[in-house]
Amino acid sequence: MQLSFYPLGALCADDLLPLWGDAAVVRTTGIGTPLTLEECAERLTALRAADDGAVFAVFQNGVFCGLAGCLPASQEPPTYGLFYQLVPSAWGKGIGTAAAKQALSHVQRHRPGARILADVLAENPASERILLRLGFSLLSQSTELHLGRPAAVRHYALML
Repeated sequence: MQLSFYPLGALCADDLLPLWGDAAVVRTTGIGTPLTLEECAERLTALRAADDGAVFAVFQNGVFCGLAGCLPASQEPPTYGLFYQLVPSAWGKGIGTAAAKQALSHVQRHRPGARILADVLAENPASERILLRLGFSLLSQSTELHLGRPAAVRHYALML
């Protein structure tokens, strides 16, 4: 498996449509419903504005397969929120784990001692396994509205 990671500047909205326009992908994110091309462009602009260099486009053998990154959540103490989103054809191949490791490595190099938070829907055990493989610890579980219905959300943390 040949993975490459590029900064967000390497992407355009067309690249993200297979990701953010896919109902199977967005149902496990805060996005809600599949996005149009125009909405992908708006979301990409907002993501670029929030990124401090720790968000990456993930390519397998030269083909875009997702995003992974750590977005700043607070300055003191330095805290980041980890996320990873992959197109369905990339699920179950270890790409999510590798992409999350890449994002964590970047933060560890540039913000040693940072705290990383990650939330996962309890109904998404594959995503939860990624967090556990990377050494995250469960902090708590809550019930939150997700896509208009109550859902169990598990909150994890990792100290770098």
